[in-house]
Amino acid sequence: MITEHVGHRLSENLTDYRDILDQAELNWNVEVTAGIGAKTSSGEPVYTSEKCATVRTDTNQLLGVVGKNYKVVQNSELVQLAQRVAGYEPGIKLVHGGAIGNGERVFLGLQMPSFNVGNADDEMRPYLAMWNGHNGKDSLLTIATTKRPFCSNIQNAATKEGKKNQSYWSIRHKGDMNEKTEDLFNALSKVYIATNTLKEQANAMAAVPMTQVSVSDYWDNVYTQFFDEIPDKVEDRKERRLNNKWLSTKTKLWQTYDREASQLGSNLWIAFNAVTGHIDHNTIHRGEGRTENRFVNNIFGSSARKKQKILDYTMTLV
Repeated sequence: MITEHVGHRLSENLTDYRDILDQAELNWNVEVTAGIGAKTSSGEPVYTSEKCATVRTDTNQLLGVVGKNYKVVQNSELVQLAQRVAGYEPGIKLVHGGAIGNGERVFLGLQMPSFNVGNADDEMRPYLAMWNGHNGKDSLLTIATTKRPFCSNIQNAATKEGKKNQSYWSIRHKGDMNEKTEDLFNALSKVYIATNTLKEQANAMAAVPMTQVSVSDYWDNVYTQFFDEIPDKVEDRKERRLNNKWLSTKTKLWQTYDREASQLGSNLWIAFNAVTGHIDHNTIHRGEGRTENRFVNNIFGSSARKKQKILDYTMTLV
């Protein structure tokens, strides 16, 4: 599961949204204060009603600072929206949920029917990740993504209509949130377009055979476009550092590729997944909450954006 190391796996027999909230440890509300105050260096109190705070009501935990027109989407509203999506088509299940940090951000995961890529037993499991921020920074966001159990890769599904990326849908916390969430629910039917597009892309890549030379050339191009430079010569400290970094990365890519190609065949899909798997599992996340930060980055952050760019480039080779 895309969220297997954070949050809680949900029982499939839960139908009451309150039971889901309990199991996901999301059974709490958020309120917005009427203003926000502080003390100056001289001890004088200052106050403004233009800025407010979001507060978790069960713990009085401060979650964020927001504008006075900020609209809260409660956890119960998110769960009920997810239940409506799960009931939209047969085979969709609400399977995961939880909070990041102290509740500044919460998420739910819905699983859709899986499919195989190419002629091999290479399963892809589509998910719809639903994300809501109580911190004043994150919108209510839903994103189509997939998990590849063979190597635990995550790849966001995307279909582009002009400049509009249909892999995700988001709404900001202002205005009529009831109307916006209804529009969001109606838009989520497009998630099937996104996952079907990824299925077509994966099969197209799997149909492109690769040799060791073409795999190596592909990785050289991907690395120089999306990661770092590969030095032409190694004469000084900087060039040695860059060369060692590239050689270390390429060794890991080959280890993944050889293991998968021996079972699934040698093709562009396997070469592509070696790269996205490297991003998922080898990107460094420091400080507290490293596991949570990795999850956020792989699905919503810079790692997700990088993988999408690499997918776009790879599709030009099909």
